[in-house]
Amino acid sequence: MKKLLLITNLMFITLLIHAQSYQISFSGTGESFNVENVRVKNLTQGTTIDIDGTDILHLVGTLEINQETSFIENLSIYPNPLLETSTFEFYSNTPKSINIEIFNIEGKLIVNKSDIAHTGFNAYEISGFPQGSYSLTITTSTSKKSLNFVSLSNSDMSPTLNLISIHTKRNKEIVKNEKNLIQMQYNDGDILFIEGISGNYSTVLTTIPEQTQTINFDFIPCSDLDGNNYSVVTIGEQIWMAENLKYLPNVVGPNTSSSSEPYYYVSNYNGTDINEAKETNEYNMYGVLYNWPAAMSDSEANPANPSDAQGICPTGWHLPTISEWVHLADYLGGQETAGIKLKESGESIWDPESTNESGFSALPGGQFTGSSFYELGWSGTWWSTTNTTNPHYFNLVTNSDGYDKYYEESYHGNSVRCIKN
Repeated sequence: MKKLLLITNLMFITLLIHAQSYQISFSGTGESFNVENVRVKNLTQGTTIDIDGTDILHLVGTLEINQETSFIENLSIYPNPLLETSTFEFYSNTPKSINIEIFNIEGKLIVNKSDIAHTGFNAYEISGFPQGSYSLTITTSTSKKSLNFVSLSNSDMSPTLNLISIHTKRNKEIVKNEKNLIQMQYNDGDILFIEGISGNYSTVLTTIPEQTQTINFDFIPCSDLDGNNYSVVTIGEQIWMAENLKYLPNVVGPNTSSSSEPYYYVSNYNGTDINEAKETNEYNMYGVLYNWPAAMSDSEANPANPSDAQGICPTGWHLPTISEWVHLADYLGGQETAGIKLKESGESIWDPESTNESGFSALPGGQFTGSSFYELGWSGTWWSTTNTTNPHYFNLVTNSDGYDKYYEESYHGNSVRCIKN
């Protein structure tokens, strides 16, 4: 009976905690199991934070406010759940008055202790808490911090909280088992863009969290001949590069064009110096514009199977067919609405309605028309391999929620996104 009561209690506690806030952990598979860094963008609110891959993202409705120059940080309870006793530890950079309160699941105050925090790590022993979930809050004159813990103890003693040590280094067991809890303000329904990085690998995804969970990044190699490493994103059953190709073996200005010779362009750059071109904002933001011979890179397009053409793409990737572009758009709602889900969010980049909820992060890199650069900051154009006589390109423009596809002259320059084989 006690075991059943404990399980029921813990389930209720879990549901209640999830309803209040969500905690997101991260893991890796594929080419790496180690998540080094994570970037989180709240696409709905336009906020961004960077955290370590071992940290826990704590999505909360209201952020804790801490404006004091003296501070308390690194709150830990170990072990958690509590069996008989646990250690509560925190760091204070100066001596200060504190108040520690512990509440049960019903909000009843169980422990209320006023004390002086000493410089360094202050450790308290916690004991005597019966089975249940608890919230511990430590308050100074200008700030408040909290954390939760669970007790599995059958103790019939009174709950206590007693200072046991003050030291300059953290308890080794706590350090070994600790993950930092990093807060981010979140409202239910917000769309999060999350990028996981491990060495040369980068994977992005979008999600609308509704519960505490672990997010797994599938790290997939995507590197060009220049050694540039690209973020990748899974959208439906397809895996795409999440940024434009930047491979630049040489560069020419807008006065040079050809339907048979490969040429590479960087928007608004008129010279021929590769290093100089790579230093421009246009290259770093939008990548390279390729004429058709450059995009195909000596590949032979197979009309029966256009996706055979690797072209200029990294090994294991190929130039998308127009059918693969349309399949991507159909997955995102079709021709009338897919554009707003493909475009990078932000009013200063596209129109205000763009959400980037696909994680594709399309940018308006414009194109090269054979004599000049055209519509930079207004439209994005990407090659496909279909119909090599007059190849198609996929097109997004500001002021349109959808997409278009057009025939293109081979001497024109467009961006390239690759899709995984």
